[in-house]
Amino acid sequence: MFKSQYLFIGIVGVFMTVISTIPIQSRLIWNRTQSAPLGLYWLTKQAPVVGDLALISAKSDEAIWAQNHGYTGPKWPLLKLVSATQDDVICRVDEQIIINNSHIAITLSYPQDLPKWEGCFKLGNDERFLLNPHPHSLDGRYFGLTNQQDIEGKLIPIWTYTP
Repeated sequence: MFKSQYLFIGIVGVFMTVISTIPIQSRLIWNRTQSAPLGLYWLTKQAPVVGDLALISAKSDEAIWAQNHGYTGPKWPLLKLVSATQDDVICRVDEQIIINNSHIAITLSYPQDLPKWEGCFKLGNDERFLLNPHPHSLDGRYFGLTNQQDIEGKLIPIWTYTP
């Protein structure tokens, strides 16, 4: 019995030593906004593809706009679902969001201060369209295209919940 306890303590010690060398704080992301499931995520360096959750830099124009208008706190990154990538065509016609000729979402007409864009765009290699399923999400409905350089990586849910 003592051998198994020593083995367990040894394994835990090795694990803790290895973990202490990884910059975990910069990889663990806590989502506090309800536009994506609340909870804890792991940030990978993988480039997200359609269907993946992406982390948008707190230094991006979108995040700064959200902070300045009281939608998020200071230096909060944004979590958004990648809905379109290179060669996809996105359109905003009045309140309708269309991706590749398919109606995907609508925009809110209130509050009045939300950003607005119009027209159709074919996404380039470094452009993404981000759209969360939540109908009140502050995302591509209002900001339009997101540049790949503003995306920090793909998020993997660790523990999430929806209130």
